[in-house]
Order: sequence, then C-alpha cells, then structure tokens
Amino acid sequence: MTLLHLPTRRGGRTRRRWGLSGGHLAIVLALVACTNSSPPLPRANVASGSRVLVAAPDFSDQPSFSDRTGRLPVLSLQSLFHSTYIAPGDPSRIRTLLVTGDVIPARGVNYFAATRHDFLWPFRPTASYTKAADITYINLESPLFAGCRVSAAESFTFCGDARFVNGLTLMGADVANLANNHLS
Repeated sequence: MTLLHLPTRRGGRTRRRWGLSGGHLAIVLALVACTNSSPPLPRANVASGSRVLVAAPDFSDQPSFSDRTGRLPVLSLQSLFHSTYIAPGDPSRIRTLLVTGDVIPARGVNYFAATRHDFLWPFRPTASYTKAADITYINLESPLFAGCRVSAAESFTFCGDARFVNGLTLMGADVANLANNHLS
C-alpha cells in the first residue's frame, strides 16, 4: 500500500489517504478473479426447452431437372433470349425488358477492338437478340471516352474508347446503369 497526498480545495493543505499502487491493484484483481465466488453454471444439453433438433432437408420432394430426367439442361442463346413461356392475354400489349450482365468495353476488349479497328465486334454475336427487346438495360462497367490508354498488358485501367457507343447502339441499349462505373 502507498500513502497518497491529495490536495484540498481550500488552504492548500493536503489530505492523507491510503491507496493502491498499480502493482498492488493488479494482484488484488487477480486474486478476486481466481476465487470461486460465483456459483457454477448448470449443465444442460439444450439451450432452451423449446428447441427441437431436426435433420436438414434433402429436397427430395423438389427434384431438379437433372434429377428428374437424368440429363443436363440444354442452354442456348435462343433459350436465354426467347423464352418458351407463353404469356396470357393480348400479345400486342406485352412488353419485354432485357437486362444484361456487365458490359465491359475496357482492358483486353478495348485493346483488341483498337487493334482490329472494329469497335462493333464484341456486340455482333448477341445484337440481334438484345435489340429485339422493347427495353434493353445494360450495366456499363467502364466509362467511354476518347484518349483511353490502350495496352496489351494486364492492367486495372477501366476505360474504353468512345467508339464503343456505336456498339451499344447496335445492340439496342436503351438504359445504361453507371452505378458501379469505374471512373478512375
């Protein structure tokens, strides 16, 4: 134990008070922590009486296409863009909204388009499908501007030549989402 001298507010006189130094305080705390002053927790196998353990579902009541037929589903551009689903009602009132994934006319695509002098080549394989929709919504991942650096090396430069706009027009893009556009 250490004797502490604490100043008072009046008269400048000090009060004497006994206190604990840092080392003594650590020893006292360690002794208190090591004692069995709290009762032990009751042992129980279940956290609450209302819980019941059940097996994980095996989904056997909902077999997949592969499980039902024994073969893999066939995917094609035709099946992706032209569904076999027949919508009820007047066909003249049906509108189609096509939402694409990421459109990234940057990096390697930008390099090959500049090398080939053809900024439409990435869009040609799917343009007939995408422009057939009433509204085509794309996620444009990279800004398009003149002067974007073209490099064959791997880089994280996310920009594309402004001439890719002609490809977006070819594919019939009506809306371009720029929310996660890499502007730097």
